[in-house]
Amino acid sequence: MVNFQKSLDIVIAEDDEDDYLLIAEALKKEGDVGFIHWVKDGEELLNYLDTCDKLDNSPEKNPA
Repeated sequence: MVNFQKSLDIVIAEDDEDDYLLIAEALKKEGDVGFIHWVKDGEELLNYLDTCDKLDNSPEKNPA
């Protein structure tokens, strides 16, 4: 039987780099983490999420 386990893409909003590094290290040890993106504040997080939303709704991804 084939195991189709998905990895997680995670966004961490944390203004302290040391805290981010601790969180990222713990996540990598505990699970199947694919991509970890770090933003330093709420404004960066909203910009990142807005960009992701625009990419997910692009005509190339959702042809008519």
